[in-house]
Amino acid sequence: MSTVEMEVFSNSQLIVIAILMFIGGEVFTSMTSLFIRNLKPKLRRFGAKVENHSLGSDSSSSLNPENNGGIELGIVISNPKPETLREDELVHNDEHLMHQSIKILSFVVLGLLLMIIPLSLLGNTLFPPCLRFSVWVLGKVVKKVRENSDYLLKNTGEIRYPHLLPARRSFCLVVTVLGFLVIQMVVFLVLEWNSGSLDGMSSLEKIVGGLFQSVNSRHAGETILDISTVSSAILVLAIVCMYLPPYATMLFLNDEDQLQKRRERIKKNGVSNLAYLSIFVILICITERESIKKDPLNFNVLNIVLEVVSAYGNVGFTMGYSCKRRLIGEANCEDKWYGFVGRWSDGGKAILIAVMFFGRLKNFNLTWKLP
Repeated sequence: MSTVEMEVFSNSQLIVIAILMFIGGEVFTSMTSLFIRNLKPKLRRFGAKVENHSLGSDSSSSLNPENNGGIELGIVISNPKPETLREDELVHNDEHLMHQSIKILSFVVLGLLLMIIPLSLLGNTLFPPCLRFSVWVLGKVVKKVRENSDYLLKNTGEIRYPHLLPARRSFCLVVTVLGFLVIQMVVFLVLEWNSGSLDGMSSLEKIVGGLFQSVNSRHAGETILDISTVSSAILVLAIVCMYLPPYATMLFLNDEDQLQKRRERIKKNGVSNLAYLSIFVILICITERESIKKDPLNFNVLNIVLEVVSAYGNVGFTMGYSCKRRLIGEANCEDKWYGFVGRWSDGGKAILIAVMFFGRLKNFNLTWKLP
């Protein structure tokens, strides 16, 4: 969704952009919370040592008979009950196990992140199942962390790491991702097999191209063709996939507690994200109303909706801009390899920036479930 051609950047600038894209990813930024949580027990222990040292120096002076006029103070120490001591030990052991497990999880996330950078699926929609599988493998291979691995897999709620999902949810996520992938691929191949957009490709190239397009519709935004030339039905399906949160799952919510939580979430949010996106589309249609009148083939509502939803989903799909689609010729019009938003007004670009921030901060969407 660039507004300038990437060729204008130097190699060093492209490297900086690549680094920013990497460290700005949601999985990478989630590691910050893990490392902060690992620091908390260390800070508490440091504070306890300082406090004990301070109390020890005070008590040594006050309990010394020579410092109290030769009067010896009687100190009564109550021995704790065995069951109370046992309970305290269990709580301490559980806290220690949790902190050790979170530390192991931090290293797993880092290692997995470095391994799956080139892999779009495992780095996005399938990251939770891959993370869970990696933790399980780590426990099987390394005996020292087997207890930590079991604790992580059985206590995902207590860990409070949004990418470490329960087993059932991870399984449903895999089924959902593969289901959407198959649906998109079938629709794409059926509607575009004999179209001009795939001219010159062999049957195998068309199948691989359809798979590539289907994978990228929920993230990455890479294309092998001009998506403005594909069927409108495919574009609508792509809009739906881009709108869905990465961890949305196809679950039948028969549990009453889950239904109640869903009602409470809807009531709390008041206005759904779809309503917000509708408002953004209306505002952009207002800012681009002159272009919509003069250039209706490029600036049609479907193209604007796709651009807005792509920005909201942080995908990057764009319709591009073609001078050939202009009804009224423009003397200085020149086709550029940048996104459709590159031809928008400054007001429209500012609104789309707000949409991208709105999409990046939709953390509560991680808990959405499709009926």
